Amino acid sequence: MAIMLAVRMFVACTCVLIARCQDNQVTSVGIILDDDSSDMKTAFRFATEKARNRTTLPFAFETKELNLDNSYEVSYQLCQLLGNGASAVFVVSGLPLLASVGKSYCNEFKVPLIEISWTKSQRVQDYSLHMQPNYAKAIYDLITHLHWSGATFIYDDDTGFMRIEELRQYIDVDFGTRARYVSDSESIASNLQEMKMNKDTESTVLLYVSLETSKVFFETASRLQILTPQFHFIVADMRVPCDRLNITQSGSINITCFQVLNKSDTMVAAFLNEWGSLDPVDYPRASAGSLEYLAALAHDSFLVMAEAQTILQQHLSIYVANAVSPHDCISRQVPPTYGEQLLNIYKNIKVNGLTGNIEFDSYGQRVNHSISIYNFVLSRQDLFATWTETGGLVVDKQRSAWNVASAPRILRVTTIASEPFVYDNDASGYIKGFCVDLAEEICSKLQMKCEFHLVGDGGYGSYLNGRWTGMVAELIEGDADMAVAPLTINAEREKVIDFSKPYLEFGLSLIMKQVEDKKFPFSFLEPLHSDIWMNIIFAYITVSVVLFLVSRFNPVEWQSSDDDTDVIEERHNEFGIFNCLWFSVGAFMQQGSEICPRSISGRIVATVWWFFTLIVVSSYTANLAAFLTNSRLITPVNSAEDLAGLKNVKYGCIGTGSTAAFFKNSAKPTFQKMYKEMDAWNTMVTDVNILYEKVHEGNFAAIIESRLIEFHNNQEPCDTIKVGANINSQSYGVALPRNSPLTDNVTLIVLDLKEKGRVQELYRRWWTNPNATCTSKASDGDSSTASLDMSNFMGCFYILGGGVVTGLAITIVEFVLVSMSQARKYKVTPWLTMKANLVMSLRGVYVRPRPRNFIQSSASPTANSSMYSTTVFNASDGGNICDEPEYHTEV
Repeated sequence: MAIMLAVRMFVACTCVLIARCQDNQVTSVGIILDDDSSDMKTAFRFATEKARNRTTLPFAFETKELNLDNSYEVSYQLCQLLGNGASAVFVVSGLPLLASVGKSYCNEFKVPLIEISWTKSQRVQDYSLHMQPNYAKAIYDLITHLHWSGATFIYDDDTGFMRIEELRQYIDVDFGTRARYVSDSESIASNLQEMKMNKDTESTVLLYVSLETSKVFFETASRLQILTPQFHFIVADMRVPCDRLNITQSGSINITCFQVLNKSDTMVAAFLNEWGSLDPVDYPRASAGSLEYLAALAHDSFLVMAEAQTILQQHLSIYVANAVSPHDCISRQVPPTYGEQLLNIYKNIKVNGLTGNIEFDSYGQRVNHSISIYNFVLSRQDLFATWTETGGLVVDKQRSAWNVASAPRILRVTTIASEPFVYDNDASGYIKGFCVDLAEEICSKLQMKCEFHLVGDGGYGSYLNGRWTGMVAELIEGDADMAVAPLTINAEREKVIDFSKPYLEFGLSLIMKQVEDKKFPFSFLEPLHSDIWMNIIFAYITVSVVLFLVSRFNPVEWQSSDDDTDVIEERHNEFGIFNCLWFSVGAFMQQGSEICPRSISGRIVATVWWFFTLIVVSSYTANLAAFLTNSRLITPVNSAEDLAGLKNVKYGCIGTGSTAAFFKNSAKPTFQKMYKEMDAWNTMVTDVNILYEKVHEGNFAAIIESRLIEFHNNQEPCDTIKVGANINSQSYGVALPRNSPLTDNVTLIVLDLKEKGRVQELYRRWWTNPNATCTSKASDGDSSTASLDMSNFMGCFYILGGGVVTGLAITIVEFVLVSMSQARKYKVTPWLTMKANLVMSLRGVYVRPRPRNFIQSSASPTANSSMYSTTVFNASDGGNICDEPEYHTEV
């Protein structure tokens, strides 16, 4: 006790000037603080400035240092304080001697004593007012709700021990208790080691220690691996909020804290915003990021004092001089004061402060207050209950607190065989899969052991004939503690069981047997519809004919011959019907032609044809690239609506799960019709493998989860395809019994695994088949790019070969026809003209054949002269072999 009295203390005497300036009346308020309570001093000062804005009473601080080494010094300094005419005294020290001496003097001189620190509750009507609410009953209600049969009490000072004794007034005699005193890190470690050895009897712990001791305690507990779900710690001191413990352990822990400072309240949030923005030089520790519990009480106590002084001034018609005269502490003479009236005002006041509603009963105890109870798990705190004097303990969301002391060490996990979620291919009963690994991760963080079993009836969970089936039924009937399977979260199941946050998202979709597109040699024509091709051909012929007519009847297109006479002028037109066809096809092929229209009308026709061919060729080129490089698959349907309209394709789903319930309860008429048809066809089965078999047979569509489709499409024989987009959007979750104490922890673990990428890692492990040769295929627009093969371009080679062969054949025909024409003209046999044309083709020289019945002229008789004159055409000299050869005779 002597060591505690040696703590340096401060007394801040605050002068309060009364509104009537002519009386020059001064009211002093004494404030006793510990020497390290700068945050409380700042709170008093900040509250004073706020109170000055609400009332006509001005405030000013006068601070002096006091040395409280002995009881005489305490008495003397209190006398000095009262001698200054203090109308109220604030005590923020937990020293029992100071509290008892302060009560004695304040009761003697009828001065209200406002105690901010905790003091033992005494049902005595005096001048004491207790700002800190008494919540021993709240602690008792909590441990009763948790069904604790005993507890280990940890304390670090006499105040903590007295609070333990206060709690003993409520607990039963047979409630097992053990008290452990800690003073430093060594004593904390030794006590925790003993508690770890006696974990069967000391796993429920109540801590009455300071914030500094709490941090050391939990740091040591984490190092000794005691922060596990088996140990439940209740921090019973409101000076220690959960968010100030600085616990970084990621595993599942179980700590409960009490708090009256509601940070979500609008008033509190506004105050904290102002508090954090204060200058730390003028307001020490104001910008520390949080508000200490005692500082909040100090702020509220000053608000109470200011309100009481204001009410006193307003209700007293005459505020006479010496109403608050200095007291003669030595002679014990008490001058006339308004202390009793002021005390009654205090006890009848009602103020809303940072710590909630502030009211006092006749004994000066806080009444009608509310306490929030928080659970601290996975480095975050969650509100799960509130306590009031009238309503008692009210658990949030009707959930029981996480009672690890009574929690099972083995979790019975029910699941269902559905690859790749769960494989059941071992006669020994060993199972594996995605859900098995996920459950093991959850149990590991809970520091429990999973005991797996497959659901008895092989169902997921449906409500049939007034009862639940499958895994849902096992959870309801208590045959399982947790279900980790591809179990869909829906509203109907949420009414009877609890779900964690989703660990995987999916949607219902269709799976069918894929039918690859048949190979078509002329597939390069498919980017444009056949109707378009026919119209292009029609446009080509039409434009050629129009160009021919325009050129034929336009004089500009006719050109004169060089050897025409003046009387008769022979003209020729380049745009014959064949040249018009040649011009049009050259423009369409983007190659051009050696002739060009000269008239305006002809050029207009040519221009619009060029524009038309530009658009057609550009569109064809763009569509051809996308068309030929995509793997095209043919399916008779693209959505569930298409499926419902087909008569030659049946469909089915799992009849004992959420898929059938979705179609049955859907408000969409199409889905209701599909449900009735599946029921009539008896295609709602209990095993997804039956659906796979029907799909492989053909003309059947299975409606299952998209995650299962992704897996099955990657398995041999690689002949299935996901059809269309997902029908809906749903999620898988871990299921637990209703109001299970595991729910919150499991939810946090699932979120933690997702955030760290562990769930996605497990997904890749079980969905990726390293030995599979299948390529991902879908008909929903996400088809993959495929390399072109010969079948795609075979038509091009057919056209090329056909054109070459046709050109050769026409050349032969032209050669024969021209030779026959020349033979008739030269009156020789066709063989001679063909021989001459063949020589010309090989040597470039044309030798015109002579007729055999030629008669020599008498004008130039020579016995040795030849009967024929020979005309030689050299093709290299520019002669046109297509011109008809001239016939010459010699005389």
